[in-house]
Amino acid sequence: MAEDNFKYKEEIFKKTSILYFFILGFFILIILRLFQVMFVQKTKWEEVAKNYSIDYKSGKPERGDIYDDNGNLLATTIHYYDIHMDTKPQGLTQKDFNKNIDSLAIYLSKYFKDKTPSEYKKYITDARKITKKNSKGIDYEWPDRYLKIAIGQTYKTSEIVSKFPIFRKGRNGGGLIIEQRNIREKLLGDLMRRTIGIVTDETPEKASYGSFGLEYKYNRELSGVPGKVLKRNIGNGIWMDVPGGVIVPTQDGVDLITSIDIDLQDFVQDALGKQILKFGADHGTVIVMEVKTGRIKAMANLTLKKDSTVLEDVNFAVAEALEPGSTFKLPIIIAALEDNFIKITDSIETGNGYTEYFGKSVEDEGSYGNIPVWKVFAKSSNVGMSKIVYNNYFSKGKTDQLLRRLGNMGLHDFSGIDLDGEAMPFVNDPSYTQKWWKGSPMMMSHGYEIKLTPLQILTLYNAIANNGKMLQPSLVKAISNHGRIIKVFAENEIKSSICSKKTLKDVRFLLEKAVSEDGTAKELGRAKYRIAGKTGIAKVYDSK
Repeated sequence: MAEDNFKYKEEIFKKTSILYFFILGFFILIILRLFQVMFVQKTKWEEVAKNYSIDYKSGKPERGDIYDDNGNLLATTIHYYDIHMDTKPQGLTQKDFNKNIDSLAIYLSKYFKDKTPSEYKKYITDARKITKKNSKGIDYEWPDRYLKIAIGQTYKTSEIVSKFPIFRKGRNGGGLIIEQRNIREKLLGDLMRRTIGIVTDETPEKASYGSFGLEYKYNRELSGVPGKVLKRNIGNGIWMDVPGGVIVPTQDGVDLITSIDIDLQDFVQDALGKQILKFGADHGTVIVMEVKTGRIKAMANLTLKKDSTVLEDVNFAVAEALEPGSTFKLPIIIAALEDNFIKITDSIETGNGYTEYFGKSVEDEGSYGNIPVWKVFAKSSNVGMSKIVYNNYFSKGKTDQLLRRLGNMGLHDFSGIDLDGEAMPFVNDPSYTQKWWKGSPMMMSHGYEIKLTPLQILTLYNAIANNGKMLQPSLVKAISNHGRIIKVFAENEIKSSICSKKTLKDVRFLLEKAVSEDGTAKELGRAKYRIAGKTGIAKVYDSK
């Protein structure tokens, strides 16, 4: 009996010892593996951990579109799709890979026609296991998690490829990676290139560099609001959405509805280009403004290139302030009429078309003799205009009164158009000690010692057409969201009236005379439509 108990205890001891040594060995293996991971393979697993981290990422919103007044697209975002492959996704076993790789290679070869089936098979198979060196120079196996399949494809192509063998199992099961790439496209090519503009970087703090036009001015509205999404890094910087990981929803950008009429814009730009080529002008600009609203219907800016082509690369209408020449005779006449210094029927002696002020000459294109004020304007007589200023303001010590009148017409101010980069206007006065001299008022009478942009001049002229009301020029009429108008921009009044009704009636008559048989633009007076306007003459040096 004692011997049986001894044998029983001995058998238990043996079994316990075996179990003990097995557990001990298991723990030793764990300790050795931990040592290997923590010290021997530390760098490798640190790199793996980086590649498989989970983090919050910004959800990129869809950029809004820009439309003309009739609903035609001016600028939109075109989506391109880059197709890559994670060659060793978690859900793809080696057995499934071996079973389907030949079929996948055949499909890819037949569709893209850039490699043979055998070349595609080798290309993908080799990428499944690549030997790399870690920071300590130790070799380790690492699959290519971002193998290029095709770049810049259409959505249709991405849909077709997603149904190929292996790829049809999706990103986790088949390694298919399709990334959307957005390219901003101007649907009208060079038409209104500077006005529509570009944004070099949609990040607000970086967007200003090299950016311009409506795309930049309304960048905040067009860009939308980025969301916050939880994503997992599956290697090589590739981030995959985590189910239910949307923390803050992404808000897409809104659309701009402009006042531009692309048919009118096309006509204007074509006509301007032909005239620049005909006369060999360095550059030119045309602006069409809607009288009652101040909205811009067309804006063309063209430069003559060395190869005798024209291109829109500077918005001269907004960004270039130059001496306006004879177009500035309008505000001078308005001031003199408002001060009751002249009537349009009063006579002005222009003589033989030449006079001097403090050693500086003023000349006309012809000899007009004694003519009424309306003809001084119609014939664009520099001598006549300078005498109006000299006799009624300068000689009476009332130059400040003239300058105040010009200021009251808004000529010292920006037009306020919804584009950045508008040039600052300049109207000379005694405070500019280095520019002002005795003869300045007379030089200003016919548009010198002044700098205005074409748009700033147009804003004044449009006020005459609009019964004296001066409006801020604008390009954007409304903002819409998925076809629904969410904001309408009302017209912005700068001045309710720039002059009296009597003066308004007189200057309208003068502007009509300027394009009549008595004026400098008599060719325009033969048009089928009733036209009013004013020519501007500049002195140009001719080497011939």
